[in-house]
Amino acid sequence: MSGAIVAITDAHALTETQRDRLTSAYESIGQFLSEHPTLGGVTVEVHPQGSMLIGTSTRPEGRTEMDVDLVLLLKPGVQDQFNCRQLLDVVHQAMYEYAMRHDLGIEQKRRCVQLQYADEMHADVTPVVHSPKLLGPHGDTFGLVPDRELSRYMGTNPKGYGLWVNAVATRTPLFGKRVADMDALAKAGVTPLPSIEIFDRLLARIIQILKIHRNKYFAQMPDLAPPSVVITTTAVQSYLAALGDTFDTPLDLMMRMWRDMPTYIQRRTMPRGEHWTLGNPTAAEDNLADRMNSSPDRQDAFDDWHRTFGVDVLGMIELAGQNQGMDALCKSVSTLFGSRAEDSVSAALCASINGHRDGQMIVVPVSADSTSASLLSTAPVRMKSQPHRFFGRDE
Repeated sequence: MSGAIVAITDAHALTETQRDRLTSAYESIGQFLSEHPTLGGVTVEVHPQGSMLIGTSTRPEGRTEMDVDLVLLLKPGVQDQFNCRQLLDVVHQAMYEYAMRHDLGIEQKRRCVQLQYADEMHADVTPVVHSPKLLGPHGDTFGLVPDRELSRYMGTNPKGYGLWVNAVATRTPLFGKRVADMDALAKAGVTPLPSIEIFDRLLARIIQILKIHRNKYFAQMPDLAPPSVVITTTAVQSYLAALGDTFDTPLDLMMRMWRDMPTYIQRRTMPRGEHWTLGNPTAAEDNLADRMNSSPDRQDAFDDWHRTFGVDVLGMIELAGQNQGMDALCKSVSTLFGSRAEDSVSAALCASINGHRDGQMIVVPVSADSTSASLLSTAPVRMKSQPHRFFGRDE
């Protein structure tokens, strides 16, 4: 099953063509803004933020779009020259000129301006005023983002957030005898490579699996899909909490993370429903779950998806443990993660089987009685919180 995680995430990696399109858009927008007569003089740089910065980008699914998420970093003090609406209007006017030049659609958003390309792609350009702090994690990259609805500047830290995630990703939890045996066998040349590859980007791959399942689950209703930043932040917090524990396999770690993710969202009952708060570890006043408060339907959809992810993955584990055959497992993968993932898993399984027959490899199965199987009953649908390079939108 660890090999399946690798195969699924590899299948949903951006293609070279998609990366080229994103790179071209990023460089073109960056050059335009840095040379713009109004914004060029107050621009520090244009830099990416989000999933590509932390290595968790995935290919779009269903009605979702491929996107470029850019920060227009402005010099300190710009917030004194423009109020929130004025700054967003200036950025919109600049991007309107760019859109007309390149025959693109354009739309004003709450904190950014969105350029709409053909072939299911868009770019979000978010102005951020550099406003470094002496205290706090990654205070040197702290900034202020204009919020049109609130009519005030809010704290943010896109670069600092990326540094935080990447720092956590360098750490790995302890794994028990089963993984130790796999490692020993790998050195002897007898274990399928995908089972070992997962450790190279363990946290990133787990986040990708969550996002790929989210994309498939919400393929026909993307407006209800939880923002990637909510999935990423709760997953990273759960990963951090697990670093002191020992797990049999990466799959057991993933299921522990899945179980604990909702506990990092603080839920407060209000007259019109729940208010969710998810703190940004690099910008204290930034509520990363703010979009989840726009509708009770969005909150319910998150809880439903979270529960379904556990049911679906444990179902795959059971199929693998019952030895019901490659076709049954691949069919399950196709349903949950799409046809690309099915083809990738099928190819990996065939390679492992062929290697086994040749006496070059052995396949180390994950049994259905793994500790993961006990997690589902402990995860309620709604869980109350405890006290406590590049681009790609994490929205």
